[in-house]
Amino acid sequence: MAFLVFSTAFYVTLMVTLGVLILHKIYNRSWWVFRVVPRGHSKIIIPNVHTSWVLFMGLYLNILVGSFIASFVSDLRAEPVPHDALWMGIMWVPICFAAWYQTWGITAARIDNGSLHDLPRKSLVRHIPSWLGNIVCLLFPAGPCLAAVVPGVIGNTFLERSRHGWYDWHIKYDGMPFLTREMLVDAQNIFHASICGVYYLSISMTIWGVVCIIFGGAYTFAACSLIMDLRDHLAAKRAGPPLQRFRTMIQMKSARDVAPTNLLDNLAKMNLLPSSWWPLQEPRSLPIADDMTAEAMRISKTIFKAACSRFGNKQKIIPAPSSLRSHRPERFFSFRLLRPKRFSSILLFKVVSACRLSLLLQLGLSSDLILEL
Repeated sequence: MAFLVFSTAFYVTLMVTLGVLILHKIYNRSWWVFRVVPRGHSKIIIPNVHTSWVLFMGLYLNILVGSFIASFVSDLRAEPVPHDALWMGIMWVPICFAAWYQTWGITAARIDNGSLHDLPRKSLVRHIPSWLGNIVCLLFPAGPCLAAVVPGVIGNTFLERSRHGWYDWHIKYDGMPFLTREMLVDAQNIFHASICGVYYLSISMTIWGVVCIIFGGAYTFAACSLIMDLRDHLAAKRAGPPLQRFRTMIQMKSARDVAPTNLLDNLAKMNLLPSSWWPLQEPRSLPIADDMTAEAMRISKTIFKAACSRFGNKQKIIPAPSSLRSHRPERFFSFRLLRPKRFSSILLFKVVSACRLSLLLQLGLSSDLILEL
């Protein structure tokens, strides 16, 4: 009796504490289980992975603690456990919902999921309405749970019949000095009812085993896929973004080298301007930090001249708009290679673009100017 009082008080205290914490989070608008998120052409409902897991696992623990208390009290009284099959049948319902909502939330949280994208030769055709898809995703675990709970409820009916028969048998035949035929028939009916209840309970547990394997496998696959994506993302982040690497290299080169200040003078030194645009002068040597930079400049010039001979007169110096000359003197001329309308090799054009960026780096230009060019 003392354990029953203690367990009941502890259970009520735990439930009240959890309820107060949840209500506090709801009041502060920091507790949500489902959220409507626009994806593509529609809006979908996405569950909160952590909140849904805590909510359903808390419900599972409550059912588990309740069944333990009922079993312990029945063992102390030497009586059958009331609604034993029902406890065992509904115990796995929160786990099924928690595993499904975890899988759904993890899958929806990954990149490029949950919507159709504007891809070539793809159309954004609505196969099903968004509200129907949301309802299916929300109630998807209800089907397997219902299929597993129904045999458990039927088995609980037979077990409750045998339990009440057990009470009646003890009340009716308690203190009898010898066995009678009526006593044996009543005991046989109680035994048959318990056997039928165990049969339906075994069916329910078999269905629950299959459901747990399927949903557990889906959750494991989604979680492992998310972990692999996070590992690749962290590996790429450790390598550093390309733009940051370019800016770091530009800053280091600007600190080492002494570059000319005039962009047209730089282009004239590299023999990239026609005589009609700029008076050619004797090229002055650029201060170079090491031999690798000089070798890179030589290779870039060679490939660039070969590409220019390939494209003919596609190389031009295009003046910037007059509105920019008063504000940005360094943008008086903008050097770029016009994309040809027809060419046989796309790869050669990509090589020329890379060589142009390499030449601009060799000229020691600032990072802002290179990004604008």
